[in-house]
Amino acid sequence: MEEKVTKTAEEILVKILTLLGLEFKIESVPKEDCGKEWIEFQITTPEPGFIIGYHGQTLRDLEFLVNLAVFRKIGQWARIVLNVGEYQERRENFLKTLALKTAEKAKFLKEPIALSPMPGKERRIVHLALQEDSAVKTESAGEGEKRKVVIYPNNSSLPTN
Repeated sequence: MEEKVTKTAEEILVKILTLLGLEFKIESVPKEDCGKEWIEFQITTPEPGFIIGYHGQTLRDLEFLVNLAVFRKIGQWARIVLNVGEYQERRENFLKTLALKTAEKAKFLKEPIALSPMPGKERRIVHLALQEDSAVKTESAGEGEKRKVVIYPNNSSLPTN
């Protein structure tokens, strides 16, 4: 990823966290997924819960603000991901486990099961976790913040629109 994007994002993140009065340390890690480059900032702080918030909502909001501010400052969209105390990895593992357990339950009950609403990034984790299981199908349903994943056992038909 372009050095200018990384430097700009780091400056913005430092400014926001400083204004919040937090002690912190930031390390940037360039990443690539599916051919797309992005940058992850690892934030170390004695108050990780303050930045993470309820189910990661504060962290997602901060990530959105940093991405938007970078775009406004340099006129280029970049994918910037924030991580505090390995939260992203823990959340991903939780979602994969939830997906697998819910799929087993859907197969046992022979009926679709809807998960709670979640952001697109988290829905994608659920879809990917179950893509190899031929006994279930997944589909996103709902709109906006109420969008969720529904897990269908193969003996159940997908709704027709």
